[in-house]
Amino acid sequence: MCHPGSTVGYRINEGRRVLAYMPDHEPALGAKRFPGAVDWTSGLDLAAGADLLIHDAQYTSAEYGERVGWGHSALDHMLRFATEAGAKHAITFHHDPGHSDAMLDRLVEDARNSFDLPFELTAGTEGAIFDV
Repeated sequence: MCHPGSTVGYRINEGRRVLAYMPDHEPALGAKRFPGAVDWTSGLDLAAGADLLIHDAQYTSAEYGERVGWGHSALDHMLRFATEAGAKHAITFHHDPGHSDAMLDRLVEDARNSFDLPFELTAGTEGAIFDV
């Protein structure tokens, strides 16, 4: 996965169910346009067809412009990545500590209203439990 230094993502298969966990993932790093070619997209093989994708979504688009190369995704990059991967349910996580719960809720709600998402989108919260 694309991240300054090293990081790993995880794909867990159980029968026909797939969970993908991708912390510290910056799939737009080095791309002039994101998403680009599917075969180039960092980590796409790990997330392909995931029933549940838990993915870094630390920044807003405006914040990301000042933090390119820090190893984290903007929410809109996460949404595009999840779409390209064919995820069924995406969970945002690794939120910027400066973002309030109300801001995170608003960002996710705005994303639901602004994009024609082909998957369910949920803001990750501490203690949340998801069935795969």
